[in-house]
Amino acid sequence: MNKTKPSLGLHYLPLFIFLISGFIASCTSNHFTVEEMESGNKYITVENILKIKKGFSTQDEVEAIFGKPDSTATDPATQNMTWTYIYTKTKQNSFEHAPFLIDQTDLEITFNPEGIVKEYTQTVSNRLKAER
Repeated sequence: MNKTKPSLGLHYLPLFIFLISGFIASCTSNHFTVEEMESGNKYITVENILKIKKGFSTQDEVEAIFGKPDSTATDPATQNMTWTYIYTKTKQNSFEHAPFLIDQTDLEITFNPEGIVKEYTQTVSNRLKAER
């Protein structure tokens, strides 16, 4: 009597196809997320910047709006003091852990020796990080 064993490959073929198709579908779908991260001074807004009055606003008033500056510098020749505030927003997706979009806002406020706002500048930079 010649008994042949049934082929295991054909018996499990439907299960194998089902598992492989599920794996391929999960790899090709867009299941990644974009996460935004913020750091620095969130008070650098157009509304708050418009509160600064050249020739009138004092260091105390500026500090009440924006908080302590991220950095300060004094010009030895003029004794003008510059306060710098920085706000950064980055975006990254779940496939790449390095940020790929960086928005940065810098606010520099210069005070005269009496502590009154002399001038201020806001710089906004947007850049893509394309390094791989």
